[in-house]
Amino acid sequence: MFTIPVEEFLEEVKAELYCYEEIGDDKISFWEETFMQKLKSLKTVKIKNDEIILKDENDLFEIADGFYSAIINKEEEKYWQML
Repeated sequence: MFTIPVEEFLEEVKAELYCYEEIGDDKISFWEETFMQKLKSLKTVKIKNDEIILKDENDLFEIADGFYSAIINKEEEKYWQML
């Protein structure tokens, strides 16, 4: 298991998202707001004591890559359902 403080997790994912030219500030802000709203109901991400719990560190990058793919493929709703 990989644990990371919520704020650090958010910053890491946003840093990955900023690497994609196609994703602007508005989409990154949308991702952060939506993630925080849905956090307690997500399937692959758990929270305990203000820390995010993932299978491993690669999940962090998969979350960012998945959002990028969802934007490119116009499947954002599906992304949130899978996450």
